[in-house]
Amino acid sequence: MITLTYYNNLIKKNDLLKIIKIYNLKNCSTLNKNDLLILINKQKACMIIQRMFRKKICEDKICPITLTAVSYPFICIKNYNTFRYYSLIDFVKYLNKSPDDFRDPISREPLSDNIIKYIESLIKYYNINKISNKKKWNKKIKKRNDYLNITKYLHEILDDLFSKKSVNFNYIYNTTLPQFIYYFHFLIKSHRSSCFMFITNYINCISYHSNDNKIYIIDYLKLLIKVNNL
Repeated sequence: MITLTYYNNLIKKNDLLKIIKIYNLKNCSTLNKNDLLILINKQKACMIIQRMFRKKICEDKICPITLTAVSYPFICIKNYNTFRYYSLIDFVKYLNKSPDDFRDPISREPLSDNIIKYIESLIKYYNINKISNKKKWNKKIKKRNDYLNITKYLHEILDDLFSKKSVNFNYIYNTTLPQFIYYFHFLIKSHRSSCFMFITNYINCISYHSNDNKIYIIDYLKLLIKVNNL
């Protein structure tokens, strides 16, 4: 059973603004506290309705794209331990129209390289090449690979940071921060829509580091969000 817990006036406005950021709602900084509460509660209610709708779709084998019974040939994708079924032709058409990366229509998770390759093999097997926009697909795959490469280097910097129990200011200033500045520049430039949650996760992760000098990196990442209006 799903229950809806409303946010109320006991919550401070600064905390409401943080919740707004988590929900990735834009242009809300000028709203008063009451309007923020209304907006957040509406968003919460929408999320619960979406969750119930997705569960209903999965149980009834309804294609989430056409909202009709799944037709053959179909594709099955697993997200969060749940199998979702899509009519293959409609799924390919959906990917053609997708503005940025390849994402699952329900979970909004990026589709893995293995799933993309699997879809391409099905397109070839069922001889439906004409409905796939190869040029657009290649462009999206290239952009996704670029994102994965940038984040891979950022993860390596983070791993290096956590491999050291003691991190002095000079190391952060001369090694960690310059690398972060370099790669985050390209991440924001080319993949802006994904940056807020990515940087927020980094802030949360680095906050668990045992060394007090971590604050310099956290302050930089917070500044990054603010300056770029993420």
